[in-house]
Amino acid sequence: MTVVERKREKGRDLFDVSYLMGLAEPDFSYIGKYMNINQEQFLKLFDARLNELDLSFLARDVEPFLFSSEQKVRILTFKDYWNTQKDKWS
Repeated sequence: MTVVERKREKGRDLFDVSYLMGLAEPDFSYIGKYMNINQEQFLKLFDARLNELDLSFLARDVEPFLFSSEQKVRILTFKDYWNTQKDKWS
């Protein structure tokens, strides 16, 4: 939800989402209650926001906080990762 709602995007938000998606699926019930939208609306909203983001900028933004600078690939390839994962929920 932070990726969608934050006014100033931060690389750590996408990094956190990519990490957490490796552990569990999004809780669309909670998201729906919090944002007052259904799963389909959230996925469209997230897609729209993701298309606005400069992933290269976000990778540079988060890089100082990473244990290894190679981890910034998570941000650079996030759109592809998101698209493969969201197909499971659509």
